[in-house]
Amino acid sequence: SKDLITAFIESNEKEDEFKLTNDEIRDNISVFILAGHDTTSNTLSSTLYYLARYPEIQEKLRKEVLEALGHPVELTTPTVDQLKNLPYMDLINKESMRIMTTAANLQRHTAQTHTLSNGVTIPKNTKVFLHLWGLHHSSAFSKPEEFNPERFSDPHGEESRNWQPFLTGPRSCIGMTFSLMEQRVTIAMLLQKFEFSIAKSNPDYDKLRISPSGNVRPLDLSLSIKLRS
Repeated sequence: SKDLITAFIESNEKEDEFKLTNDEIRDNISVFILAGHDTTSNTLSSTLYYLARYPEIQEKLRKEVLEALGHPVELTTPTVDQLKNLPYMDLINKESMRIMTTAANLQRHTAQTHTLSNGVTIPKNTKVFLHLWGLHHSSAFSKPEEFNPERFSDPHGEESRNWQPFLTGPRSCIGMTFSLMEQRVTIAMLLQKFEFSIAKSNPDYDKLRISPSGNVRPLDLSLSIKLRS
């Protein structure tokens, strides 16, 4: 398989409508380097918090990781095929991104006039702000303030359909696959070597404190980390 830079360079050498200009290549690379850095790192922080807060979930996930990797003696980077054998990891990542939606608000504009199912008409070239945090903490989810990865166990269920951290359709986040892969690899490697915990005296124990504006992120989060024997 090709790496991202190679794919961009080869697209620049095409002579048809799929050719990318130098400016388009630059802008797309910037999206992956800049736009995807804080959002993914913030999501990883919140995922580690919930694993520390619920040790039984952490241990269940660690067992899945070790089994998928063949119980390695040394630290092992999971392959793409091995990552496909981590269904519980996917549930945890989804729930972490739902309950702590890093990109809380997104903006889109309408390419054409459209009438919604409730009769409201949105004119062409209208800026539409999407409150994803509000969606993920609404009645669209059962007990939305509870961390419950199993809510996504049915990929075709209502809550799975309401999960929208990357949006859907042709204008969904271009970095979705990259971000999910990065999260799986990082968590899988960390759980091989470390155990994460949080003391009851920790100010984040009962509820994770978050930044009040901008990209949502944990606020001054600290966890206890122990090297596994």
